[in-house]
Amino acid sequence: MNWLLDASFYVIPFLLIFTLVTFIHELGHFWIARRNKIAIQVFSIGFGPEIFGYTDQLNTRWRLSAIPLGGYVLIDEDSAESQDNEPKKTPWQHFCVSVAGPLSNYLSAVILLGGIYAMVGRPESPLMVRETVKDSPAAAAGILSGDVITHVNATPITTFRELRNVLGRGIPDAPISIRLLRDEETIEMRLVPAYTEKNNVFGFPVPVFSIGVFLAEGKIQTLSCFTALWYGLKDVYIMSADMAAALGGIFVGTQPVGTLGGPVRIAEMVGEISKSGSWTHILLFIVTLSVNLGLVNLFPFPGLDGGTAALCLFECVFGRPLSNRVREVIGYFGFVIIGMLMALSLGNDLWQMSIFQKLWRFLGF
Repeated sequence: MNWLLDASFYVIPFLLIFTLVTFIHELGHFWIARRNKIAIQVFSIGFGPEIFGYTDQLNTRWRLSAIPLGGYVLIDEDSAESQDNEPKKTPWQHFCVSVAGPLSNYLSAVILLGGIYAMVGRPESPLMVRETVKDSPAAAAGILSGDVITHVNATPITTFRELRNVLGRGIPDAPISIRLLRDEETIEMRLVPAYTEKNNVFGFPVPVFSIGVFLAEGKIQTLSCFTALWYGLKDVYIMSADMAAALGGIFVGTQPVGTLGGPVRIAEMVGEISKSGSWTHILLFIVTLSVNLGLVNLFPFPGLDGGTAALCLFECVFGRPLSNRVREVIGYFGFVIIGMLMALSLGNDLWQMSIFQKLWRFLGF
């Protein structure tokens, strides 16, 4: 029975967290639809047969379903009349309903992250050099432990992500200027970043620039409520941009496909975090999952909110919807892409499981 108890640390927290994040997503669709007086047939927590439910005064069926994995809102898109007997709603109103789900995930992530920063604090990690790599460009230029990097090529930077992006826009063997703070004194120096190339998954070379420094760990900084929300907004934006870059890197080959995880890997991560007993880590994971769900649903693929929003925008701009034939082709194309991503993520999950790794080795893979 130990395996059953151990599995409960993974499955139950995963279902609870994923259902919560999905509920917030669907609540965004529901609220904007109600504000626009668009008829809603069903608001379901989970999928499959109904376990319990009731119908409200506006004929929306609220239900708890048998499969506790997410949920959905069923909007009456084809009804000729809305809930207040007005004419059918405009494409712009349906666009707002479509993007409301992902935006509610982003809003909840900002509020939750801001709350964490206000109550627990935010890690403050200036670009302080802990040490330089021997024989590196930084060591040759005279960068020392304790120096704080503030600018590269006159561009102000405050995070490692910004440093990496600025270096990535460089030219091989071209010098760059770096501005430092050393004992409250500003120092500017020039150096040539080390340049190498590594092949992506398609075999094409990808440039890599490095100056050769290790950065010091940051300190926890207590923030006021307003400042905490501002940094929550800023960090959610950075998190979303990094996720988009990573997903884009998988398509162009700069990121290995093995980094794409699915529900099994998410459940494993939730289980490990739950075992740690840290509410801060659990809440931070909810933030990450909310941003992930919001970002993915904004992609303009059929079957996702972004796909529906794109069709609504087309109708707003050109005054007419796409033909049924074009919708079918786009729908098929989107179904193939989403299906491939789901199969790839699930395959990566299974590949990482020890029982399957033993099977692959037994079969000689």
